Amino acid sequence: MTLTLARVVDPDGATTPGSRGLSLWYAEVCRDQQGLLQGIELSEEGRGIASIANMLTVTRIHNSVAAAAAMRRVVQLARDYATRRSAFGRLLKDHPLHVQTLARMEETGLASPLDTHILRLLTPVLKLYTAKQVKEP
Repeated sequence: MTLTLARVVDPDGATTPGSRGLSLWYAEVCRDQQGLLQGIELSEEGRGIASIANMLTVTRIHNSVAAAAAMRRVVQLARDYATRRSAFGRLLKDHPLHVQTLARMEETGLASPLDTHILRLLTPVLKLYTAKQVKEP
């Protein structure tokens, strides 16, 4: 399956030029007897750019949250591994260079006081925005 932008052709064979003529479609990767892709129109005709822009915002937020979570998980795994793995007769956690590397990894994930305030401001705004998106038809 895929999401795609496509133009709707009227019975006379005409299309609306520019981005206003694009609609958002959900398309299965299958074709009918004439070789045309089968699809379901997801947006109002001509509102494809606006519709896909909202979807791109959702995927960007998802990507950001998933990346931050993955980075945090990697640091946790590295810390745990350092308590179990030994090298040169000592555990990794007892080697100053390794501890410094772990500290730098964790430092990159820390928020500044300004970041914390911005997050506190934007979290309820984001919740309001997403709740309105779900509520609208």
